[in-house]
Amino acid sequence: MQSSLPGPAVNAFNAVLTASQQADKTVANARTEAEKLTQAANEQGDRTLQVAHAQASERLAKASADTATVLSLAKAQQQGTDPQMLLRIYRERMPKILGQAGSVTTVNPKDDSRLIIQGAAQ
Repeated sequence: MQSSLPGPAVNAFNAVLTASQQADKTVANARTEAEKLTQAANEQGDRTLQVAHAQASERLAKASADTATVLSLAKAQQQGTDPQMLLRIYRERMPKILGQAGSVTTVNPKDDSRLIIQGAAQ
């Protein structure tokens, strides 16, 4: 059995069918590309989140380590287990602090005399 449609109508139908198939193919390709981009974005987001969590954990661990000494000293002072602790820490750390200064001038706070400190040379 042969088609009874005129030739131009058959050609137009075939053109519409071809265009429809090409449109379906283009839509399928676009969906595939969109899915790839979505997966890549999700993977990047997951990596960024993992890095952020790791960095936060590192900062928290460092902060805990940095404050552990202070917390233990505060606890010892509150409990009164080391009455000379503050004086000992002062004596241990002040030489290093004062060693970083160019010069140090000490003044007796109980002395009523006047103190004149020379300014920088001009």
